[in-house]
Amino acid sequence: MLKVLIGGVTILVKMLHGKVGTPVIGQDEFFDRERELAQLVEKIERGDSVYISAPRRIGKTSLMHKAKEELTKIGHTCLFFDLEGYLTPSGWISDWFAKAVSGKETKLTDKVSMVLKNLCKGMGTSDSVAEGVLKGLFDESNWRDRGNAIFDALVNSLEETERLVVFLDELAVMIEHFNDRKTEADFFLSWLRGVQQKHHNKLSFVAASSIGLSPLLNKLGLSSRMNAFSVVSLDAWDHETAVRCIHALARGAEIEISNDVALCMVDHIGWCSPFYVQLFFDVLKDECRDKVCTCEDATKIYRKKIVRGQEGNYQLNHLEERLRKIFSEQEYTLAMQILSYLSEIDEAVKGKELIERAKSERYHVDSFQNIMQNLEHDGYIEKLENGWRFRAKLLKDWWRHRYGDM
Repeated sequence: MLKVLIGGVTILVKMLHGKVGTPVIGQDEFFDRERELAQLVEKIERGDSVYISAPRRIGKTSLMHKAKEELTKIGHTCLFFDLEGYLTPSGWISDWFAKAVSGKETKLTDKVSMVLKNLCKGMGTSDSVAEGVLKGLFDESNWRDRGNAIFDALVNSLEETERLVVFLDELAVMIEHFNDRKTEADFFLSWLRGVQQKHHNKLSFVAASSIGLSPLLNKLGLSSRMNAFSVVSLDAWDHETAVRCIHALARGAEIEISNDVALCMVDHIGWCSPFYVQLFFDVLKDECRDKVCTCEDATKIYRKKIVRGQEGNYQLNHLEERLRKIFSEQEYTLAMQILSYLSEIDEAVKGKELIERAKSERYHVDSFQNIMQNLEHDGYIEKLENGWRFRAKLLKDWWRHRYGDM
């Protein structure tokens, strides 16, 4: 632990070994989400299913892994699924079931493995057949019934005080892959809700995604499907917490960073997403390892390496690439125009002005509102009483240098 003076108060900070963009797994690397963790565990313990709502790179997956760890410690059975690579629910369930039964899914308890192997007999085969045969047990006509059978068997195997907690990371990304998104999403989410309602006293789902589920469902006309989830929200760190994190990262990297330098860093970042904090520290660490780093050094590194340098481009390019994934070509063009305009303006811009600019380019208001909802949810911009602006100074400065005056 390291003693740090912040605002006249001495605070202990632990040592971290950060890595930009990588989910945090393990007690020693989990930082400052204790309140949200307690809230999540409390909701699960009372029988809720939970959606973790947050912008990108804010720590949703790290919180899910930590919650899984804590819930396992207190005696619950937890399953974690990354749904990003699946195109259909049957593809997800069949792939997991086949790997679990064939022994390729190594993070299962012996009890869960035995339950799934016993299910094979009821499906007309054995657990010793090839993985491809096991996957073939599921198709578009029966995945729902067979999925029900899996959850029924798992819940029935639980002890009296035990719960089954199923973590679904990148849920909205999988829904984006559906061919008929509205119909298939409605069917899939209705099924999840039915499973949870059937086993409400023993089963909870915990969902999150790098694509906002709420904006997606609103766009599809399925916003009522969010009612199945209680919400836990994550936001960026306040400046004091970000300073503590910087000191903890410095301790782990065995370098010295003064409190003034840490405060200078968070002032440049503005909205202290864990991703931005770790990005800035990672660049500064390499530049200042063998010398005393001053606020002037931090500012120079910020301007030359992050805002204008390849380090910033390498780590932040995905924020532009992501817009291509979530928007149509026309929406993408408007989103880029809006962000580039906001990056050039120091004060907040009223929504009315942005709408008029969109209309002048022959965009529909509905399309504009969908874009703004997604940009706000994902942490690009925020809505204030006097208008819209970038949330993070770091992102605004980088965007202005890269895309300004388009």
